[in-house]
Formats: sequence, C-alpha cells, structure tokens
Amino acid sequence: PYETAGIYTATLTVQDNRGRTSSDSVVITVGPPLPTAVLEADPTVVTGALPVVFSVDGQNAAFWELFYGDGNFVAGVAVPQTRSHTFADVTQTTSYTAVLKVYDSLSRFAADEVEITVYP
Repeated sequence: PYETAGIYTATLTVQDNRGRTSSDSVVITVGPPLPTAVLEADPTVVTGALPVVFSVDGQNAAFWELFYGDGNFVAGVAVPQTRSHTFADVTQTTSYTAVLKVYDSLSRFAADEVEITVYP
C-alpha cells in the first residue's frame, strides 16, 4: 500500500519458460487520506427543552457541518468542537437524527450520526 500521497508508477514484468519477458506499467495517483467524522451527544434522551451537548471530531477536516435533525445546523472549520443545542418542547415523543459531515480540502466527506429522543 502507498502510505504517502504522490504519483507512483507500478510495473509488472512476467517471464515465460523460454526466458522471454514482457512488462507493462500503470501510473497510480494517491491522494491525501479521506476525512473521518465522529459525532457524540450527551444526553441522547432528554425530557422537555433541555440542552444536548454535541462533540464534533474528525481527521483531515477542512470544515464541518452539524445538522441537528430539527431544521437547525451549525458549521465550523476546526475540530474538535463542542456545541450545545436545545430541541424545542414537544407534545409527543420525538426522535431526531443529528448528522455530522466532515469535509476535506477536496470536498470529499465522511459522515456520522446520532439519534436524540425528546420526551414531552
């Protein structure tokens, strides 16, 4: 495996039982590592309008977006980060899926999610 970003040439040479050889090469471009995303929430079950603390982390991040699942979101450029969000009072038990997307400088992204349950 290629551990460092760069341009490499891989060559395969075969030899038959008469000693004749043949070769072919291919150019391999290895980019930087893909980003990773890690999202944690505490607590994941709340009653009423209490805040939930989200921990945002990842690797190879140029920027990130955190979607709370209730139509609100926040974005940033540095990880790790901690964000607090209060879900609106609900009249019935409601589940929200919070999604973190971490993007690298090439706009490739990784995602993680956590479910939050809000009781009235």
